[in-house]
Amino acid sequence: MVVIGSGPGGYTAAIRASQLGMNTVVLEKAEIGGTCVNYGCVPTKALLESAHFFASIGKNRLGVEIPHKNKIPDSSTIAAIWDRSRKAALKSSMGITSLFKKYSVELIRDAGVFVDSHHISLTAAGEILEFDYAIIASGSLPLEKPPYESDDQIIWNYRSALLKSEIPASLGIIGGGIIGMEMADLFSSLGSKVTVYEYAPSILPFLEDFQAKGLKSHFQKEGVKIHENVRVENILKEESSAILRYRDAQDNLNNEKYDRILNATGVRPNAEALGMDKLEVATVNGFIPVDDEYRVLPHRNIFAIGDVIGGRRLAHKASREGHIAAEFATGANPATISEHEIPSVVYTRLAAAGVGRTEKELMAEKTCYKMVSFPVNALAMATAIGQNQGEMRIYYHPEKETILGAHILSPLAGEIITYFSVFMKNEIHLKEIAESIFPHPTLSEGVYEVVNAALGVSCNI
Repeated sequence: MVVIGSGPGGYTAAIRASQLGMNTVVLEKAEIGGTCVNYGCVPTKALLESAHFFASIGKNRLGVEIPHKNKIPDSSTIAAIWDRSRKAALKSSMGITSLFKKYSVELIRDAGVFVDSHHISLTAAGEILEFDYAIIASGSLPLEKPPYESDDQIIWNYRSALLKSEIPASLGIIGGGIIGMEMADLFSSLGSKVTVYEYAPSILPFLEDFQAKGLKSHFQKEGVKIHENVRVENILKEESSAILRYRDAQDNLNNEKYDRILNATGVRPNAEALGMDKLEVATVNGFIPVDDEYRVLPHRNIFAIGDVIGGRRLAHKASREGHIAAEFATGANPATISEHEIPSVVYTRLAAAGVGRTEKELMAEKTCYKMVSFPVNALAMATAIGQNQGEMRIYYHPEKETILGAHILSPLAGEIITYFSVFMKNEIHLKEIAESIFPHPTLSEGVYEVVNAALGVSCNI
């Protein structure tokens, strides 16, 4: 087995294949761990944790006030914050390398290009590698289109932002998706004056309306400006700043000047240099097409997973797909996943998470459902920690009493949504959940309370 890429999907696929008895090789020309470990999930969350702590200093929160003079951290503090994030990324990367050694996975630091369905050419070494099976886990790259290609100086992409250790006085962010809003949270918490420009009618358009509106209100209270339903026309770079030109919802042309501009419009599949033409496989909008078993047809021995095949660009999705693809390759019959089983999380200070169907999807499918919600401020733990914004909402089948979708706006929403993922995957009934005991006080009690509310037996609302 040869696996192209060492991100969450790639390293999981390689280790699982090795566990199942395959001689496994991973090709990786860049940092071990891919985008997630080095330029995404891990360093971003490390930075956000530091930023949130800094933002709480100087505020009378939880009865504690630590005065400080600077809205933006001094240079040594900024350097320390970014250094900690890089150390977190390095630790995760080294952990994957150790796992490769533990499971006898060979790591080749090179790129690979398909020659045919059983041979790959190693780009740097100039050698040909023969394989029985291959899994493509090459991930994605920043999406850069005119007029806002990054120069890593004035115009950034998310990689630039995570490596620069610089807090601009003013920052314009193009894109109000997960990357854009997490970057808005990071830089506004560290003192930047942040403005977000979103092409869609709402930031985070994949969320439930109550989540998107709740986060918008939260960000605006924190001083972040948000322009929705706008189109960026051009960026005019100056010596140490740039002018962002955009058309608003009324088609008026506006100019705003920023010290830095961050392109957070998304990512693109990393499939261009793999030699898919040698396999006689045509990509679709850059993505590699696969069947239900992640096979790149007509080649039943070649699989593709993660960002490079489309769908939700999430590390945990790629990881699970890698696990499944490795099992299919070894002749097993693993349980597959659907898009609605994959939870998504926005890791901002007031976080959002969801799994399953949204109300709009249920209405479009004409599915019979009921909705119930529970306010976060009714939880004792929320009051205790001073974080009482938000709501937990579920959609459920009124006859089967199983959950169809769950959506949370709350601190630590990503930790809580896992409960609902398990409930939905196993079709656990509301009554069975309500008969379980949740520790008190916790934010996870909201899971118990919203289910009890659905059954009409909640004693706390």
